[in-house]
Amino acid sequence: MFKKSKVFLLLGIIVLIFYIGGSIFDKEVYVKEIVKSELSPNGKYQAIIFIDGGGDATVDFSKHVVILSKDQNLSKGDTLKNSQSIFKGYHIREVVVKWQDDNRLSIYHDYDKGVIKQDISKDGIEIQYIYAKKG
Repeated sequence: MFKKSKVFLLLGIIVLIFYIGGSIFDKEVYVKEIVKSELSPNGKYQAIIFIDGGGDATVDFSKHVVILSKDQNLSKGDTLKNSQSIFKGYHIREVVVKWQDDNRLSIYHDYDKGVIKQDISKDGIEIQYIYAKKG
């Protein structure tokens, strides 16, 4: 019996470490500029493209895409957790979002090497990425 309680205690500590670690390392992103907001066909969600405020020593800007409910607001000067972004790319000039239907979103971008994050789904919405090289 004593052995089982040690195992459960150890598992609890491991879960706590991952939970706290995730919170600590999920830095906040400052919304410097809203580029565009696109409402889903059913009007329940909005895909928002924004530029963050930088802050990293080596990167002057990055573009993010988030999916929020239509009732949530995002404005210049707001902050979000980095994990809320479904797409993040450094030095990407062109990002376009287009709803294919209520449950599918396409994200077009022009600089494949700068992509840092691409989630494939969020809240039951399937996300497709298309790299469209310019020139």
